[in-house]
Amino acid sequence: MIQFNDWQIWTDPRFTLQQNDHLSRELTVTGPLPEGWDWTMLVQVDDRMDLWPLERRQNGNVSVLLTAQQLGPGGFYRMQLRGSQGEVIRHTNIITLFVPRSLCGDRQWPTLPTEFSDAEQRILAIRKDAESYVNHPPIIREQRWWLWNGEAYTDSGLPAIGPAYELTEADTSALVAAVLAALPAYQGEVVMA
Repeated sequence: MIQFNDWQIWTDPRFTLQQNDHLSRELTVTGPLPEGWDWTMLVQVDDRMDLWPLERRQNGNVSVLLTAQQLGPGGFYRMQLRGSQGEVIRHTNIITLFVPRSLCGDRQWPTLPTEFSDAEQRILAIRKDAESYVNHPPIIREQRWWLWNGEAYTDSGLPAIGPAYELTEADTSALVAAVLAALPAYQGEVVMA
């Protein structure tokens, strides 16, 4: 709880906030707050700034129910109450609150977003397809392209012009090495058909 009087604010020493608490802490400003003003708490942690709009309650106090995003960083929170009435703006003094870090705070092991695991699965599928194509490249039989389906060659129905070519063991080894060397260095978007 923060006390207000004559454009000065101070904190109740029992008032505490905790990093990453969500919808369980309310920042309330009490005291003779002038009517007809809109209130915002200006907040700074290190070089980061935030604005917390405060709502007037029936008892005359103003408050905001805090989210984990607002309480994301742990550390010293510098706060200043700003009142605005049309074009008129007025600020109070600045106070400092310490918000201790939580074990579930910004030092935790990261959870991989699903985009990473999805991308990993697409890369593994591309690698498997690439290895399949290298080990079982399309071949020409009966003047048509035959493709490997994972178990055997099947007729694609597409006409092929030119002589049939069978890869040698050396060609296959060179292609596998080239594909495997290129996969980790790939930085573009992976698109699966």
